[in-house]
Amino acid sequence: MVQSPLTIGVFDSGVGGLTVLRALQARLLGAQFLYLGDMARLPYGTKSAQVVTTYTLKAAAALVSKGAQSLVIACSTASSCAIPELEALYPHIPIIDVITPTVAHVSMYGARDILILATQGTVSSHLYKNLITKTAPHICVHEVATPLLVGLAEEGWRDPHIVSQVLDHYLEGFKHFDTIDTVVLGCTHFPFHLDAIKLYFGSHVNVVDTAIPAAEKARSQWPSVMLDEGSTHYYVTDSPERFRSTAELFLSHEIPSDQVTLINL
Repeated sequence: MVQSPLTIGVFDSGVGGLTVLRALQARLLGAQFLYLGDMARLPYGTKSAQVVTTYTLKAAAALVSKGAQSLVIACSTASSCAIPELEALYPHIPIIDVITPTVAHVSMYGARDILILATQGTVSSHLYKNLITKTAPHICVHEVATPLLVGLAEEGWRDPHIVSQVLDHYLEGFKHFDTIDTVVLGCTHFPFHLDAIKLYFGSHVNVVDTAIPAAEKARSQWPSVMLDEGSTHYYVTDSPERFRSTAELFLSHEIPSDQVTLINL
């Protein structure tokens, strides 16, 4: 009897979650992925926790209705707001967020002074700081909202000079550069600027892409999904052609137009 491939629903407010999707695809070769980008409502980082939770629950319902057997919340803002409600609604569906695997990762490998770069919504929740402090109270955690990096990623701009200017703006007055040993990219859009951010902070600072711990957790949860070639279909709530062109920059390959479907939530 041939086992049906695992179908994983991946959700983000826009294209940022493609960094997580790419990491998942590399580790779960036989899975079927359903990616939903809520282009109509982005950015999530400036919205209230209640509104973000409402949007996330609608997106999850859409993915489940299309056959998702598990969910990866590839949006840090949604992960910081909506996980308890999702788990209550779908107790029999495995749900992976991007925050808790990252907290486990940085707490284990020896970080002592961490800077979290994230959206305002994620920073306001203090979830990263609270979880890290609870897990490893010796770690000093700083949080800075850098929302312009989201817009740059959505537009497909990765110019290191522009990224450096944006970081200068948000980190003006930040007094802990000399002690920072780890920078967490607490928004899944930010790995689009990974090279520029590494250049900005220097080689002595470890820059953590939250997609990697999340994808590693998924692989440990579904270790047998390594057989046949998988597939991916994309759903967006607005601007499918804009999504497709930016997604091709994130994923470094072409996406046929028939793999992107416009839906309403």
